[in-house]
Order: sequence, then structure tokens, then C-alpha cells
Amino acid sequence: IAMAAVNAAAAVLGLVASLAKGILASGGFRERAIIAFDALSKGAKTGAADLAKVRQLAFEMGAPFEDTAESIMKLRKMGFAAAEAENLFKSMQDMRGVGATMEETKRAIVAITQIKSAGKLQGDELNQLAEAGVGASEVYKQLGKILGKTVPEVIKMKEAGKIDSDTAIKGIMAAIAETTGSKKPGELGKKIANETLGGLLEKLKNFGGIAMDTIAEKVAPAFMKLKPI
Repeated sequence: IAMAAVNAAAAVLGLVASLAKGILASGGFRERAIIAFDALSKGAKTGAADLAKVRQLAFEMGAPFEDTAESIMKLRKMGFAAAEAENLFKSMQDMRGVGATMEETKRAIVAITQIKSAGKLQGDELNQLAEAGVGASEVYKQLGKILGKTVPEVIKMKEAGKIDSDTAIKGIMAAIAETTGSKKPGELGKKIANETLGGLLEKLKNFGGIAMDTIAEKVAPAFMKLKPI
């Protein structure tokens, strides 16, 4: 009986140590993320509030918390406003409804940042979007509607570097909406996360990161007091 009690106590201590390690890791990520969002707010110091919105967004979309934060940060770094970054992220989650994996949606976000960085649509980025389920033909079709051009004319403009990044991203967003049937960004992604068995299981798997950040938020002030002055 004594040995069983020792083993049980050791198991409990192991769980406590593992939980503490997880909270510390989450706290470290949280601290870095707030600093980054503060910097991106250009003096407004909205880092903590921005991260809280990211946590809610991750929960709604059933996405990993830290991946969501990093994706939003990447978009913000490229000059997208907070609301624009959120809508782009939501649109990428809609693509899960047409078979895209989380990894493919992350690559699609990278493609968006590449277009923004280049200042124009170069074409290679469309391959990454196609992997996530949004074909180049649909993007060209939607760009044609925006520009009042035929698809061949749009392709010629792209080859000549005459489609600016803002127009390209509008076309991509429209193509995602057309492909997924979403009337607003995140509509299908949210449905997948909350109304399908696979989505609910994914959401449950990713909830740990959200829970850890919530705990880290509560205990962070106590840890800060322990830091050397």
C-alpha cells in the first residue's frame, strides 16, 4: 500500500510539473505575442486586447491558438489592418470546407503575404492557393469581374505585372467565397469547426492551447512579481 501511495504521489507530481511547464511555455509565447502586437499597433499598445481577439478567433474556428496568432501577426506585419487580417484568416479557414488541411491554409496565408510583399500578383502564389482548393481559373474569373476584363486579358495583365496586390487579394477573397459558398469570411470554417464530428474533434484537440493561454493570462502577474528587479 505504501509503494502504491508513493507511485500515485509521483504520478500527481509529474502531472503538476507537466502542467506548470506548459503554463510557463504558454506564458512565454503570450509575452512575446503581446510585445509583437503592441509594436504592430503603432503606439496604441493594444497587444493584450489583440491577443484576446486572436484567442476567441482560434476558438471559433477550431484552430490552434499559437498558429492563429502567428498567422495574424504575419498578416499584420505585411501592412494589413487588424480587421483585414482577421477576415483573411477566416477566409482561409473556409477552405477547410473544400478539403484543405490546416497546413494548406497556413501556406495559403503565406501566399497572401508574398503577394502583398511583392506589390503585385506574380502567379506562383496561386499554386499554393490551388493546393488549398481555390483554383487559379476561379481567381482569374473573379479578377475579370473586378477589372472588367476577360480571363485571357487578366492573364496577360498578370504576366505584365499589372495586377496590384490589393486588387489581386480582392480577387482571391472573391474566389474563396465563390468556391466555398460563404456569404461572409469564416462562415463555412465556423460551421465545419462547430457542426461536424471531424471539426469538433479538431477543436477539442486544439483547445489545450487556448486553455493554457487563459491560465497563463491569470497567473502571469504573479510570475512577473518573481522576476528580478
